[in-house]
Amino acid sequence: MLLLVGLIHGLIYVTIMPPWQHYEEPVHFEFAWMIAERGRIPNPDEYNQNLRREIAASMIENDFFVNMGRPNLLTPAPWIGIPQTEDAPLYHIIISLPLIFLKYTAVELQMYVGRVVSLTMYLGTILVAYAITGELTQENNPLRWLIPLFISLIPAFTDLMTAINNDVGATLIFSLFLWAGVRLLLRGFTIWRAASLILAATLSLFTKNTVLVAVPLAGLCFLFLAALKSHPTWRKAALPTFLVFLLVGVALIFSFRDAAFWYRRKPTRQQYIPTRTKQVDAPLGEAAIEIRFEPAEEKSLTLFQPLTSENVAQLRGAKATLGAWIWASEPLEIRTPYLWIDGSFTPQLIQITTKPTFIVQTEFIPDDAESILLVLTPLQSGFDRPVSIYYDGLVLTRGEFAPGEPPSFFSPTGEDGEWGGRNFANLLRNPSAEKTWLTIKPAVLQSLSSRSAISPYALPAMQDTQMTSALYRRTIRNLFQSFWARFAWNQIALPVSWYSSLALLTATGVLGAVAGGYKRWKTKCLRWKFAVSWFTLAAGLVWLAALVRQNLPFWGLNLFIPGARYAYPAIIPTTFILAGGWATIADFSKYRRVVWGLLLALFLVLDVYSIVTIVEYYRVIGK
Repeated sequence: MLLLVGLIHGLIYVTIMPPWQHYEEPVHFEFAWMIAERGRIPNPDEYNQNLRREIAASMIENDFFVNMGRPNLLTPAPWIGIPQTEDAPLYHIIISLPLIFLKYTAVELQMYVGRVVSLTMYLGTILVAYAITGELTQENNPLRWLIPLFISLIPAFTDLMTAINNDVGATLIFSLFLWAGVRLLLRGFTIWRAASLILAATLSLFTKNTVLVAVPLAGLCFLFLAALKSHPTWRKAALPTFLVFLLVGVALIFSFRDAAFWYRRKPTRQQYIPTRTKQVDAPLGEAAIEIRFEPAEEKSLTLFQPLTSENVAQLRGAKATLGAWIWASEPLEIRTPYLWIDGSFTPQLIQITTKPTFIVQTEFIPDDAESILLVLTPLQSGFDRPVSIYYDGLVLTRGEFAPGEPPSFFSPTGEDGEWGGRNFANLLRNPSAEKTWLTIKPAVLQSLSSRSAISPYALPAMQDTQMTSALYRRTIRNLFQSFWARFAWNQIALPVSWYSSLALLTATGVLGAVAGGYKRWKTKCLRWKFAVSWFTLAAGLVWLAALVRQNLPFWGLNLFIPGARYAYPAIIPTTFILAGGWATIADFSKYRRVVWGLLLALFLVLDVYSIVTIVEYYRVIGK
């Protein structure tokens, strides 16, 4: 019955969504089609000219480019989106299998067949949800059928899971991984159960970077299992042992020695030493910024600091003065610090020595400036030996100040001071590198960068609340709305009142889950506690990775705000938490079935309204 509901619901979304109207659907289809056509994984720069033209023509015919520039079908490779051929290929291999037999049919027919393959993965996810819920609940518990039913009725989830997109494969593979882990923790070790967990984690490596978290989670699952099987005395030592290993891991992976608010450009490629160094001859405070050029590198590390929107507003339409103490390990010619203003910049060359010298330059800030970065990129190439450049007491302030005499700062932190008889406020943060922040070590980032699901700037950005608090609020709002009901390329939304009601429903589920979880925690067995803890942690890590997936740090310039599709691999634990909370609330009522009936009615109304909204949206733009 559950699969029948999912099948009918999924087929509705397969058919009502016009061709290519899902995230990156044209290019994911192209990837799968080339695998079917060539019998191998294509190279990142490969494409088929006739296929590109056929897809682009179909996109035009189906009103894809409304209010956009149409691609030129006469070019060798018309634009159909950013190619996805560098992605992990497992999902695309599966999609390609039926396409082998459809090479000479219309491209739209092949696309719909691909969507149907995704639909089978959607049904598989519903089936896995039923299996996991059966492991974690007792017989006759209504959650055993309510959780899979709720999953099958979430409109945005159904929309995505009936698209050609590797998020579909990631969701199914990670769901299977969670099932394997829960079974292993609840039922105990067998070769088959352990092999299932390892296999699912391995398949995650070949599916999408959003589910690479399965690898460390698999290790944690085996650690939990070892704690469960050990002698009670050793079990008591499990938590302290885990904390020791965690602290050692943190020490090996993270560093707290970089200058705060100064972001590394391409942090995976250059300068393994910290950007903050203590200097006896530092003109301000006891620290300075160090950029070291190594002969093995093509050019020196670039550091930059984005200005807050308030500080950008202060500078618009006015002259700004930029100054800094600069010196080096030997006399040399370098680029001066410069302002990057909406993509425009004009660095100059200066000669510096081993003694700190204060340099000053002024620049007019346009009235329409939106994004401003202060950039430190002193050297390009030309050295066969290590060279260090140091910066201290950097200052950026509104107005024009004479270069003859350096400013006098009121404190070692360099926040304000007096310059040429005038007080000034420094618009730069941590200008003398007195503060540090937590970063991932560059050597670790280098090993992870090619497959990382998040920006290497994410950890610093989470600490830069002045710059990112509004960004994360916006991301959380989009994650929430797109979890329930945003469609196509995220442009089709419901009225705000719907999201307000869904927010209340979600908050009720979370609060109920906290209350119910506390009650059940005191009565459930140790295995159940370990399984639920691991299950919940997996969901939290997936959601956290989705939250920090933005293309930082260029705030304001085509900023990408991630949607819930990156968190859908955790759809089962997420829905388990919400439905568990609603179950707790229903248990307090004499009319338990009425509560569940109202919830199902709400899901059905939401879904019907979503379908009507999608159909009406494309009816209007097709006129």
